[in-house]
Amino acid sequence: TGGDAESISLATGYSRNLLNDVLDRWVVESIDNPAYEGGIEVVDGTVTAVYPTSGVGIDKDYSADLVAAALVDFDRVPIELPTQVITPTRTPAQLDAIVARIEAEAADLIATSVTLSWLTPPVSVTFAQPLLEQSLQARLVSPDSNEVELYFDPDPLITYLLGRRADLEQEPLDAQIVAREDEEVTIIPGRSQLLIDESRVAEAVLQAAQSATKAGIFPFKEGQEPSLTTQEAIDLKVDTLLYRATTFFSPGGDWMNQNRTKNIQRIAEETDGAIVMPGETFSLNEHVGQRTIEDGYFRAGAIIGPRVQCCDHPANIGGGVSQFATTLYNAVFFSGLEDIAHTPHTLYFPRYPMGREATLGFPTPDVVFRNNTDAAILIDTETTSDSVTVRFYGNTGGLEVESGLSDQRAWVDPEDVFVANPELDPESEPDQTATGKPGFTVTVFRYLTFPEGHPRKPEGGQVTQTWVWRYDPFPNVFEMHPCKLPEEHSDYEPTCPAGVPNLIGKGGGNAENLIVNGGWTPERQDVGNGGTCTAEQHNKVINQSPEAGSFLLPEGTVIFTVCNWTEPPPEADPD
Repeated sequence: TGGDAESISLATGYSRNLLNDVLDRWVVESIDNPAYEGGIEVVDGTVTAVYPTSGVGIDKDYSADLVAAALVDFDRVPIELPTQVITPTRTPAQLDAIVARIEAEAADLIATSVTLSWLTPPVSVTFAQPLLEQSLQARLVSPDSNEVELYFDPDPLITYLLGRRADLEQEPLDAQIVAREDEEVTIIPGRSQLLIDESRVAEAVLQAAQSATKAGIFPFKEGQEPSLTTQEAIDLKVDTLLYRATTFFSPGGDWMNQNRTKNIQRIAEETDGAIVMPGETFSLNEHVGQRTIEDGYFRAGAIIGPRVQCCDHPANIGGGVSQFATTLYNAVFFSGLEDIAHTPHTLYFPRYPMGREATLGFPTPDVVFRNNTDAAILIDTETTSDSVTVRFYGNTGGLEVESGLSDQRAWVDPEDVFVANPELDPESEPDQTATGKPGFTVTVFRYLTFPEGHPRKPEGGQVTQTWVWRYDPFPNVFEMHPCKLPEEHSDYEPTCPAGVPNLIGKGGGNAENLIVNGGWTPERQDVGNGGTCTAEQHNKVINQSPEAGSFLLPEGTVIFTVCNWTEPPPEADPD
């Protein structure tokens, strides 16, 4: 902006060590035949000296001075660094001595295979001696040092491991909340994904090779976390047995009862270990899905209409699972959890708590509840040959639950149910196969007692809940011939069959008249001599179909066989 010019001095500086590094790189990159101080390498597993050689180089101190002067000269001009023949300071004898000093140590590193292991999950990898020999390397710690570093080239080792990656690396493992046999809860720790830590493989192999056991720890690193970590499992507060519900059934028996037992055991198996998070709704049907033969369920008795039937209805697949539904519902009830949906049986079975039970179909009826606590709920199941048990674990904050039941009321008399049985005599009286029981209505009460400070009722006290259910009567069941059923019955047949008379021993004409008079069509067959056709049976019926006493509808056909015996010719006179 004007005024007199003024000169100022600038302070300059540089790092001599960094400058020397630059000069060393320049020698390597720019000089074709540099001097070599010698070194150490491994060839086919044997430590070998690489002897020094003379070559072209620079006077490093003089060259550094020239470059330093140029750095502070703003009128820089190119400089030339003078080269000279450099004679190595290290001798072959010195390198031979270094080799002699370390060759035993190197041989020991590759003398035998090395194994790296991991405890949980169990992983074990053995690096064979030829692979170690291929990987072993040696180098001087620095160009002017006589100290040697033995190490393993990681590339062959990693290549070997990558070929086994699918077997070695482990997916994340969720923590597990498990109920023990003593009804205490334990948490099995989870772990993150385990991946091969390629950066540590060579060092891990070296440490194992240097050890007396030739063994070491496999180098894993953690990857993705599990969906449920150990700490998260602890924070779910599943620490108390809330309720144990058990119901019993008859073991063994016929194939239908054995199938029923298998179905109960199967649905218990599919529900065991389920965890219901705080605020989450659990549906038994959504959890186990539709019962199918492919999923391990069998045909057994089920309530179809007003009575238990087996085994052609779709509801028969999985028959008996309602016993598990009842057991599960009682665990829900006495744990004080929110009842979203349950449906008692239409008929009352004494093996279940009256009114406090549940049936199961698909997609309905269902057993649905909501976990209205601050802790998770663990569902633990157990079956024996004659019982099923459901245990709920969690923490309800000191809630106490009791139940109550009203007297039975509003009685309903049983009705008559008629079942077709074509094997019965149309003229016989109906055969009563089941005696009915009256239906009735009951009310179930649940009394919830909350301690003071409980999150659901801070002031504490008792809450009463009620459920009303009407059981249908068991019907009187009568079997009869279809033609004797009420006309509105789906199996009713308007015409009754009649009993076929006994035609054996009757004359052919008489038998035919009996058939025609019965409303049937006769079909006569004649046979000659032989078998049951003898002279005494001539012109008599010796066989009939259907048999005497069988029931045959009008216009049916009766086949009868008549003996048509003829006098055999006299034997010829042998004379």
